[in-house]
Amino acid sequence: MLLTSSETGPTGVSAGSATATGMIMLLHLNADGRSGGVVSIPPQAVVAVPGHGTTAIENATVYGGPSLLVRTVHQLTGVPIDHFARVDFSHLADLINAVEGSMSRYRRPPQASATRSPRGSTILGGVTALYYARDPSISEQNRVLRQQNLLRAAINKVVHTHLLSNPLTTINILNALTSALTVDSNFSNGELISLASSLRNVTSNNGTFVTAPTTVANGQEVLNSAISDQLWSAIDNDSLAAFAGQHPSTVTPTTVP
Repeated sequence: MLLTSSETGPTGVSAGSATATGMIMLLHLNADGRSGGVVSIPPQAVVAVPGHGTTAIENATVYGGPSLLVRTVHQLTGVPIDHFARVDFSHLADLINAVEGSMSRYRRPPQASATRSPRGSTILGGVTALYYARDPSISEQNRVLRQQNLLRAAINKVVHTHLLSNPLTTINILNALTSALTVDSNFSNGELISLASSLRNVTSNNGTFVTAPTTVANGQEVLNSAISDQLWSAIDNDSLAAFAGQHPSTVTPTTVP
């Protein structure tokens, strides 16, 4: 599944274009159903976009919408993409509030109010979480990382506190999910709940979160093909955990400045 976001900037507007995508993530479940991972592709990495030459991958949606982004990612990685979803961060507060707050770690406390949990994590309400994802004092790259961690925390909260076992709570979460997500036409409400449930192991110790490595060439951010080619192969072979062990620098950080 390809998961993206819009509205990556501090005011909720993408830094590039109103239709450019921000966060770009491949969600992969291994064939065993007990493990998997999330692979992030830096949105400003310059890649080949079908019919449009080379440009930042986030611009694929500017030129051809979600379908072109799916084609671009498939061409880049060789990974089959069965579903597409885009997160609307302006509605993410509803999802966070529906799961009774989301857990995320701070290196320093945010400007907005939050309460501390016994384990030292910060329990974020919806408004505080949006500030965390849009903090104007940090870079675009760190905002994308914060969005990734916010989604990871929200999913973790849903699947590890048995919120989906309560029918009433399930309805509330489903309503919040459908408000916060724009999905492809083949994605049913039942599949949304099934996806949230199946991500239990991805957000646990069985899940691997990595980011495709980049380098700078001719003043442009490009993928480090020597390593990223191994990454795409690892997805195909259900070996993301082994890849992360071999390339620890690609592991997506859980604490963002």
